[in-house]
Amino acid sequence: FDHLSKTLAHFNQFLIFTHTKKSPMSTFGQFMSKYAPITKDEVSLINQHLEEVNLKKNQVLKEAGQPSQGVYFLAQGAMRSFFMNDGKSVTWKFYFPGDLPTDYFSFLHQEPSKLNFVALTNSKVQYLPKASIAKLIKKVQKGKELDLFFSRFAYLDVRNRAEQLLLLNPEQRYEDLVNRNPELVLELPAQHIATYLGIQPPSYSRLKRRYFAKKKKK
Repeated sequence: FDHLSKTLAHFNQFLIFTHTKKSPMSTFGQFMSKYAPITKDEVSLINQHLEEVNLKKNQVLKEAGQPSQGVYFLAQGAMRSFFMNDGKSVTWKFYFPGDLPTDYFSFLHQEPSKLNFVALTNSKVQYLPKASIAKLIKKVQKGKELDLFFSRFAYLDVRNRAEQLLLLNPEQRYEDLVNRNPELVLELPAQHIATYLGIQPPSYSRLKRRYFAKKKKK
């Protein structure tokens, strides 16, 4: 029961994490230590396996069609994932510092990803390859918890997006996005935000005006 309660506690932390603004962390290892029971020495070990990737604005990190061979951690900048529908680009998610721009389902099941990942600003990403993750799971004291870390994210990634689309209206989804990173959201292209909200660009322009008009009155 003690193990179950600890697992549920970590899971609840993940639920809170995915809906709140996060303070940037310098490394993927530090990020994981907040949501998985790993020691400082194990954080250092994880950091030794990281590969750093610097992206220019509009540079593609990963294209659809191939299985995800690792997990990415966004240390700096902003990114989006999107899929193509009838020749049109539809935004799945936005990513800010402290997020993981990764198709977890593709990573876990080694199936071709339907998502493309692209930098919206100059960005810095840390990459943890699948082979390194397999080694770390064997080396860290609570390797099973580390393995569950990625499974939880795979579940939450889909669940949270589904909840947004089913339970929130476009204005609520926009407010949730703004709350995550107010500064960077203002730099995002309007057409990308519109497809993320599931509305047309003119509707998004009206929604944005209403939203900030209400904010000024408060």
